[in-house]
Amino acid sequence: MNGVEPMNPYSDEQAARIREMDSVFRLVRRQINAEWHRIGLSTLENLEGKGLNYTHGKLVVYIVEKGPLKSSEAAELLGITNGAVTGIADKLIELGLIERKRSDSDRRIAMLYATDKSQTIISAIDQIRDQMMIKLFHDLSDDEIEFALRLFRKMSKNLDKYDT
Repeated sequence: MNGVEPMNPYSDEQAARIREMDSVFRLVRRQINAEWHRIGLSTLENLEGKGLNYTHGKLVVYIVEKGPLKSSEAAELLGITNGAVTGIADKLIELGLIERKRSDSDRRIAMLYATDKSQTIISAIDQIRDQMMIKLFHDLSDDEIEFALRLFRKMSKNLDKYDT
């Protein structure tokens, strides 16, 4: 970490509760990933049985939203290695969902581009995301949702504060 390290202001009891919160957060994240894999991209028409998962979908979404990406940029966004991006990109290229082209300014750099076909699956990805959110939040009251929003925003600011 490049920024200032926060001091631990917590009592033993508070630290135990924070560790419990971390454990529950990780559990929910694993459950979300498992649910995504269960109802994910491979269930979409023309992609059934193609072995696509959450990370394949995220790469397509990033390329559509951010424009062409270098593999190293994609790796950073996805939190995976450049080699893993190559394998994921190869599968998406094979299916016509993205293209790999050499940079005009530097032929050593390969860029990943969206295709017309990648645009068509974005709405399907949004529908899958909506299904997941309905399952995840269906019993929460408006007050609980507002509290969660405040909590996540505050945690994000806390991380930003020490990430300089």
